[in-house]
Order: sequence, then C-alpha cells, then structure tokens
Amino acid sequence: MSVVYGLYPQLGAVRAVQLVIMVVFAAALANRATRRQMHQLAHGYLALITMSVFLGLIWRVPFSINQEHRFNWMYVHSVIAAAMLALAVVIATAFLIRPRAASTGVPHMSRGVYGFCLVVCTVALIATETRGSLAGAVVGIGVVIFFTVPRRERLPIGVIGLVGIGTAIAVFITPILEYLSRGESTESITTLSNRTLLWDIAFQLVGKRPLAGYGLTASRGVFFEAIHLGGAHNAFVNVLVDGGIIAAGLWLGLIVTIGIAIRNAARRRDIDTALLAGLLVTLMVNGLTTEGVGSGSGVSALWLFILAGWVGVMQREWAAHRRSPRVVHRNVVQRTPVRPRGTQPTAPTGHRRPAALAARRRATSPRRRRRHDRADTRRRAAPELRAHRPPSARPASPPCPKRIIGARLSGKYCGGPTGTLVDGAAGSALALPDRRAARFERDDARLAGRGIEAIDVER
Repeated sequence: MSVVYGLYPQLGAVRAVQLVIMVVFAAALANRATRRQMHQLAHGYLALITMSVFLGLIWRVPFSINQEHRFNWMYVHSVIAAAMLALAVVIATAFLIRPRAASTGVPHMSRGVYGFCLVVCTVALIATETRGSLAGAVVGIGVVIFFTVPRRERLPIGVIGLVGIGTAIAVFITPILEYLSRGESTESITTLSNRTLLWDIAFQLVGKRPLAGYGLTASRGVFFEAIHLGGAHNAFVNVLVDGGIIAAGLWLGLIVTIGIAIRNAARRRDIDTALLAGLLVTLMVNGLTTEGVGSGSGVSALWLFILAGWVGVMQREWAAHRRSPRVVHRNVVQRTPVRPRGTQPTAPTGHRRPAALAARRRATSPRRRRRHDRADTRRRAAPELRAHRPPSARPASPPCPKRIIGARLSGKYCGGPTGTLVDGAAGSALALPDRRAARFERDDARLAGRGIEAIDVER
C-alpha cells in the first residue's frame, strides 16, 4: 500500500514484490517444512557463503575506490558481504559446539568441516573491515555459547572467557584500534561515519509524516539526496522513515514474537534454541549500523523471515507432540509417538524402535517388576485357569487335598476353583505376618467346611 503514496513508486513496487515473496516463503516454511529441512537450509547457506569467500579471492569488484582494501566477492558491497558472513559464522559456531547427541535425526557434518567453515568465514569477515557486522558476530557467538553450555558451567566459562578476551585486548590494543579506526579522522569516528547526521535528518522527516512514512525504499533516495548516503544505516530508523509508526509496530511485533518463541524453546530445552537466539541477536546488533534487517529486502531481512518460519515449524511440532507420549532427551524435551506404548525411550525422534528395545532391556521399577512377575505366572498357569470363561463352563476337576497359605511356591496349579497348589515341596515358603492370622483363621474355617485342609509352611 505504501507504493501508492511513496516517493519512488517504481523502486517501491519492486521491493514490495520481493517482500511479498519473502512473506509467502516464511509462511510456507512454518506450515509445510520440517525440522530436518530447516537444518538443511542452514547447512546450504553455510556452504554457499564459504564457497563465495573462495570466489572472492579470484573475482571481486570493489564498490568504490574507498572499498578497494575491503574484502567482498563479485559486485557485492562489503557491508552486505559482512552481514552474510556474520550469519554464517554464528551458524558454523552453533553446529560446531552442539553436543553430538543433540544432532541425532537432523543433518550434521563432522566437526572438522564446521571448524573449516568457521575459520574461513571469520577471516573473510575480518577482511571486510565492517565493524557493525563483526560486533554482531561476536555477540551472536556469545549467545550461542550461553545457550549451549550447561547452566552449572556458564559462570566459570564466562569468567574464563572474559579474562581471556580482556587479556587479548590488552596485548593487542594498538592493532585493534587501528583496525577499528580504518584510517578515518576523529570527526568521522565520533559521528559513526556520518551516521549521526543522517539520523538527525531521519527524525526530522519522521516528524513530518509520522504515521505512514514516505513509502517503501524511500529512505534510500531521501538520504542520498541529503548527504549522498543511501539508506538510514539503522534498521529501526529505516522502518520509521519508510513505513512510519504503523510499519515500525508491525516490524517490532515480528521480532518480539520470534523472541518469545525462542524463550519458549529454551524452556523446553529445544536443540535449536542456541542457533536461533544467536542469529536473532546478530541481526539486531548488526541492524544498529546498517538497515539490512529493516529494509524489507536483502539477506538480513530474508533471514528474519526464515527465523519466523523456523519458530513456526517448532510450534507446529510442539502442538503435535502434546498429543503424544513424552520423550526426554539430554538436550531436548520433545513429544513423539512411540510404540509400544508402555516404553519410555530416551532417544530423539527418528530412532523409535531401537529406543523402545533399549527401554525394554533397562531396569524397571519394583512395582513394574512385580506386575511383570504376575503376568509371567498367569502365562505359565494351567489352560483352564487362563481361559476367560465363567466358572460353570469350566471343566470339572478334582478338589485339591491341601492348600498351602502364605507360601510363594513354584509348582503346578490344581484345577480346582480356588486355584490351589498341589506340589508344595517345590517352592519356598514365606513367613506370615501376625496381623493376617485372624484372616487365615477365618479362611481355615471356611475351607474346613468344604473339605479342604489348610496348613502353614515355615521356612
């Protein structure tokens, strides 16, 4: 709708079509995709970015003269390439440090492959000299580590990590400052490469049309005409200028919804919590200095919609698992249908039968063992005792001469209606409690009237 009143309707129409395609793609992921397919998507992206780095070694066209010393590939701008690399670094880290048991049932490669991709993408990210993307990658890696490490180990690992990072900064403070300054003047650094001037202009524009903004992609032309910089270089400011308060509210609502879903995944100890949280934080931190995640197009905005589709996949699985027996795994609590119903497997989805067999072999509770013992006793009983027929329909059998009360014996059952034991010498007797003596006296009197003698067997 913003295309109608936008300052640049043709460019806005193209971006609007791209935005609609991304929304439809995210909806298709949420409604149709599986957890395995989402992991395949992440692996494919990691492989694509890693190959793009090697492509940049032989084919790269600098965006301008000032960008010659900054790494990129083909005609991709260094800032855009850095945003892609930051996401790839977080993905590689999440897959590298994930416990191997949590990767069962989803695509995974060897740790050496993940380590190789991490090293390649990290070196390329540093070579782009894009400070915002580098900061986003660092914070994203920290979030991934936080959600992957067990809770009892977070504090010592955090202390060791902070001490190590502080020591490295103290030792290499001079080259770090030279890298961050990129040879720019003090005035350029204090204004964040003229970003603060651009944001002042942006808030003046928002004050004139606060509700609906200036139309999709209007920020690129407005700021270029003002200070020859395209885009707001801040995701939130970019959304405010393009779509006003309405678009900013919808955009923030999407981010908050994804964050709430990730929090629910953390409570369920879902295996994808660390990856999704790291990607979302990386996008938000990188969005402080570039408009990618709030531009409505591009890789950063696409990954925001992919995260929305990913949490949709998880919520769909959670809803289905609530109607199934519970399966508890070391790093994930899921619900998945398991057969036979009496088993409680400890393996994730996809290995149901081996898990059921393992559960059948492992030790059970005393109550369950007693139940199984009674079932085995019934199976070994005489056919006339196991038949589900009324007493009148059962074949007549001679009464047993004696009944041994209070004894647990392994012998043959008598065919009488009382189910007595004939061979008393084959088993071992149990001592009778005193509180049951009165009941046994009543049983003796009743049995004596029927011509059956009841005796007690001592150990």
